[in-house]
Amino acid sequence: MKLILIRYGKKNIIKPEEIMETNNFYVSLRHFEDNSKNGLPVDIDMIYTEKVNVSKPMIPYYSTEWLHYNQKKDGTPVPENLKLPHQLYMICKGLKKIVFDFYTQATGEWIVSNNFLDFMKTNKLFNNLYEISELTIQTTTGAVLGSKKYFLLRFFQNNNDLIDWDNSPHVEADRKTGIKFNFYNDLQFINNKTMLDAMFFTKIAFKHSFVITEKIKLLIEKEKFLGFDLYTLRDFNNESQKRIDFFKKK
Repeated sequence: MKLILIRYGKKNIIKPEEIMETNNFYVSLRHFEDNSKNGLPVDIDMIYTEKVNVSKPMIPYYSTEWLHYNQKKDGTPVPENLKLPHQLYMICKGLKKIVFDFYTQATGEWIVSNNFLDFMKTNKLFNNLYEISELTIQTTTGAVLGSKKYFLLRFFQNNNDLIDWDNSPHVEADRKTGIKFNFYNDLQFINNKTMLDAMFFTKIAFKHSFVITEKIKLLIEKEKFLGFDLYTLRDFNNESQKRIDFFKKK
């Protein structure tokens, strides 16, 4: 497909919704409005720690430098001294309830319920892309949050190399400040690369998301997982731009 590069603010503006999609991709997006009261927070004031400091619970303990792993700098596979511990605590300040099955607020770090993890394994999604740690989520007073079992997934690989990003139809996000990045209305696969049912990209537009096929979308909807919504690529772009516009006004 011919390269389509459109920038807002130029003549002959074409909006994201005016570019036709040719593949049925769906993108996850975390909720915009905080619903902490019902266990679906947007942002959590939290730390990871290997041991709980009862008197100062928001001060973490690390036995190694695992928190500072950087895939670009440290490479793959993860060096032994940077691997996730088998078990971790997540201490949350001000949070009283959680019910989500999927949560992320940092690129490449997902908190998932046991049911969501089982779903990933059953459908062979994101295989060999992440390491895992069993996660106990609790308040600063030591109360365990949620009735589900949780895990921290940290990605050390991604699926960026499947896509011809330059030739995938895209628009530049309209931002007042910050790093420039693109929204993609379609994904063009590099010759001889195979489309996967679920893909993890580190492109800024997808930093809190995963991309799936329609088959996986239908299975996810059947499971009724909590913590995110699913959008077509075009609707994902529009919703993401709306959120950018909201913060531009502040």
